[in-house]
Amino acid sequence: MPEVIVADREHMNLLGLFLASLLEQRLAQPARSRQLQGLRGPIVVRSGKMAVTLHVTNGAVVCQRGADPKARAIVNGDLDTLLRLGLGQLPLVALVSRRLRLGGNVLALWRLWGLLRPRSRNEPH
Repeated sequence: MPEVIVADREHMNLLGLFLASLLEQRLAQPARSRQLQGLRGPIVVRSGKMAVTLHVTNGAVVCQRGADPKARAIVNGDLDTLLRLGLGQLPLVALVSRRLRLGGNVLALWRLWGLLRPRSRNEPH
C-alpha cells in the first residue's frame, strides 16, 4: 500500500490533515493505489488562507503545508466544497459559481479526482 506522509504534522493545517486522511482511506484500496502510479506532483489544494501541496513520488504522497509555486495543477475552493468533493459529490454548481476553481494540468486534476472520490458500487475492492 502506498504511504501517505504528513510533513511536519504538528503544524499542518486542517485542510492538509483532511486530505491526508482521505488519501490514506482511498489508497488502502488496491485499485486506487494503482491509480497513484500515473499521478505526478506537485498539486496544490487551497481553501481560504490554507494551502497544501501534494507531492507524489515513488508510490508515496507527501502532504506539505503551503503552496509550491511549481505546481502542475491547482484546486481552489471553499472548505465546504472541498469536503463535498471528498464525499464524492462533484459540485457542478460550485464550478459554475466559481466557488471551486481548477487550474493547470487537466489530466493531473482528473487523476486526483479518481483518487479522492469514493469507491463506486461497480469498482473492485
